[in-house]
Amino acid sequence: MHKFVNDCCYEAPVLAAMLSPFPTDGCKLYEITCWNFTVDPNASGQAYTVVKEETPVPQVSVEQKLQFAMLVMRDLLQDRAFQKWIDLWVTGMNRSAEATAVAREMLEKETRASDDLETLAAWGEAGGNDTSLMSKRTDLVVRALHLTRAAERAASDANDPSIAVETALALNGIARWGKLDNLAALAEKVAAVTEVPEAANAA
Repeated sequence: MHKFVNDCCYEAPVLAAMLSPFPTDGCKLYEITCWNFTVDPNASGQAYTVVKEETPVPQVSVEQKLQFAMLVMRDLLQDRAFQKWIDLWVTGMNRSAEATAVAREMLEKETRASDDLETLAAWGEAGGNDTSLMSKRTDLVVRALHLTRAAERAASDANDPSIAVETALALNGIARWGKLDNLAALAEKVAAVTEVPEAANAA
């Protein structure tokens, strides 16, 4: 088993760079190989790990991380209005603070409704499957809210350090909902684009 790690552990180096909450400048990337060796089938065996430093580290900008996060959430959160906002943002057709505020307010409204449903679930008014689906949806909506905040700040100041923070919060642990192969392919695609489209509608 081979893993590329930065502060996180993923099988593709670009994906590790995308999901790292830290800037890629000055970071180190390592390849870890793990295996188990067993002589006695009744024994648990011995685990071995070899760590090898890998260079160079894929260079990923904050803008690319934000675009990657947008595309990941577009696939995971099934909401037409939210997906339309992302399509316009990613293509640069509309990155205005006003459009982003509309998306954020929609998500905040859903968050409030979700809180009410969770209260009912706590009183036994919802079944197990309902609460499981609700938990996933709630998690994705919270992540999407972090993205809208990042986009709003990017509309006013592209160098605002909180953009990276909000993007990292949106992506933290995202592999629990997304397939690693799909995430890795998307990371490679976004990283291959050296220039992020400029906004046609700036705030």
